Amino acid sequence: MEKNSAEIFVIVISSLLLETCGVDVLQNDNWNTNNFGSCINESTSCPPWSVCNARLDVCRCIQLSGDPVICKEVTQNRLTPYILDCNCITIDEDDNERQMVEVGKCDYNCARDQNNLDIVYQQLPDNMSDWNNFMCGEFHRTGSLCGKCDTDRDYYPRVYSFDMSCIKCNNSTTNWWKYILLAYVPLTALYLIVFFFKVDIHSSQLQGFIIYSQFLTIPALARNLLLSARHKPVILELVKLIGALYGIWNLDFFRTYDSGICFRMSFLEVLSLDLAVAMYPLLLMLFSCFLVTLHDQNFTLLKCLYKPFKMLFSKWQSNFAIKTSTVNVFATFLFLSNTKFFSICFDMLTPVKVHQFYSPLQVNSSWRLNYDPTIKYFSQQHRWYAIIALVITFVFIIIPLLVLLFYSIRVFHKFLSILPQRWQLFLHAFVDSLQGCYKDGTEPGTRDCRWFVPMLYFSRLVLMLIYSITLNAVYFPYGTIIITVFAIVTINVDPFKSSLKHLSSSMLVFILLTASFYVSAIGAVMAEEKGDTFTSYMFYLLTVAMSSLPLIYVVIIAIHWISRHLHLHNYFIRSRTTR
Repeated sequence: MEKNSAEIFVIVISSLLLETCGVDVLQNDNWNTNNFGSCINESTSCPPWSVCNARLDVCRCIQLSGDPVICKEVTQNRLTPYILDCNCITIDEDDNERQMVEVGKCDYNCARDQNNLDIVYQQLPDNMSDWNNFMCGEFHRTGSLCGKCDTDRDYYPRVYSFDMSCIKCNNSTTNWWKYILLAYVPLTALYLIVFFFKVDIHSSQLQGFIIYSQFLTIPALARNLLLSARHKPVILELVKLIGALYGIWNLDFFRTYDSGICFRMSFLEVLSLDLAVAMYPLLLMLFSCFLVTLHDQNFTLLKCLYKPFKMLFSKWQSNFAIKTSTVNVFATFLFLSNTKFFSICFDMLTPVKVHQFYSPLQVNSSWRLNYDPTIKYFSQQHRWYAIIALVITFVFIIIPLLVLLFYSIRVFHKFLSILPQRWQLFLHAFVDSLQGCYKDGTEPGTRDCRWFVPMLYFSRLVLMLIYSITLNAVYFPYGTIIITVFAIVTINVDPFKSSLKHLSSSMLVFILLTASFYVSAIGAVMAEEKGDTFTSYMFYLLTVAMSSLPLIYVVIIAIHWISRHLHLHNYFIRSRTTR
């Protein structure tokens, strides 16, 4: 049946809109992925990923921001679509009438071609019915933009992993034991070390190293680095090793390695498990506060249980105090958990725009959850997880940032006077633990530099926000700018007290190393986009080398710390024997 004049008029106007204003429009229902002869007067119209150019009377590719889909003319009667790397195009199998096409960003389609790692666009099959299997089948995924695991074949998201890939799941109790062993046992050990040995990361040479480690192993960034290196075996193993060593300071122990753990859970439920891991040290801190309260009230059983531990650790530290350790451990783990809270909350809240094309002449765009595009943003499936993420962001990120920012203001102290005296003392000790090593303006010729701590927290928040917006290598130039600004501020302000002036140079070195790492990553990505495999590989090796240097530094610090405590221990024993 021929199209009537009104329908042809609509097609012409729509096409002109596309060319002049960038409006996405589609054509009729009888789609042909190969032929693209006359598209106005013929019964066969353009496929949904293309549009009829009324002026030239031929099909042309739909134009979207970033050009995720392009078309190449193979012959005079064939138009072949290509999909941009790190993007997906799928057919909505639940809508057989309209056969809706969906296009959007997805991490699972990054660097998938093992034989051509520098490819930017991948050719799609001629038959549209094969697109879903082409895009998702290799990863055992299904749904919109390959958003969920193929649960019909018993595939579920990998737990305690950066890549969130889908694996065959047997749901045995062994998985729970492995998960507890990997996620909670090392974290408990780290908590006890920080608690009993009073490891203060804010007034030690470790601070710069930890900031460097956290910038390198932002979970969302580590996820994409592992995806990009998955076809480069040597680089991939080095990335895993370095990620495992640095990830400790983001409370991720050996997470870069394949643990093979899975439960029959959705992606959002897996993220909830990560939130529990981030909350765990703070819950341990609350439990420690409860024990300290019982100890202060001379609870007999607790005093008896605590006595051998006190004797053991007082041999290492003559001034061991359980109250001081409790405040210190809270400040330390709030700092360490902060990046993990950032990452998980942003994973739960980051949207992705999905373009939907279907006939006749209809285009739609909707916001979906980035790491599971099958879920509509803030829908019933997403709403409660989003609310939890917002509450955690406010309680553990925004409130501490505001407290640190306004604590030195007198008006803020008047506001705090409504709190019980015990809470005021605890808050003062907590803030002092974070800001105690910075200038407070009391030394002659110095200014108050305690704002440096909230600036440090805020910079990490900005970096996570930028990555959530870009979700690709564009993050590295922006990240380099933020880190460079941070370095300039550190040089000009010199925020640490005169007795701890060496911490400024240590902090600056690690900031510059982070910037160098990001610049190397930019070089690797640019070389890859130009198809220069050798240069890209060299930049990847340089990136790995730059990230390895601080490990030598931290080994030297560890040896110095152990020798110092052994010396103090021997001195303490000699002083006791002399008496």
